[in-house]
Amino acid sequence: MKPGFVPVIATALLLSACSPHPGTGVWQANGQNEQGIDKLIVSFNGRAEFSTTAPQAARWHCFWAGIDKQQIELNCTPSTNPDDKQIFVLTAMQAGQAQLMQQNKTLATLTLLDEDPTLKDQ
Repeated sequence: MKPGFVPVIATALLLSACSPHPGTGVWQANGQNEQGIDKLIVSFNGRAEFSTTAPQAARWHCFWAGIDKQQIELNCTPSTNPDDKQIFVLTAMQAGQAQLMQQNKTLATLTLLDEDPTLKDQ
């Protein structure tokens, strides 16, 4: 192996590890949906949050992990019942579009906004 080859591989690995997952960002719901989801914020630090208005108003606090290059799994807890853990899947598609699903049911279609997804502690 040539001496300059190892640093090139190391640099490529570092750069690929630093690029954000396409699911990160601030996502706006495209119109009405059954749960009343307006925005989904997926932060770079492994956290996410969204609010629902149905079946009851709740703020969902989530931790996420990448499933593959286009999907993330959100492990969420509603503010109304911290013992109720639920799993959602966000699939980022082309052209800044995504789907939020739960148990193979589409809850909302979303569009990526040009906003900072950094979650602020409140």
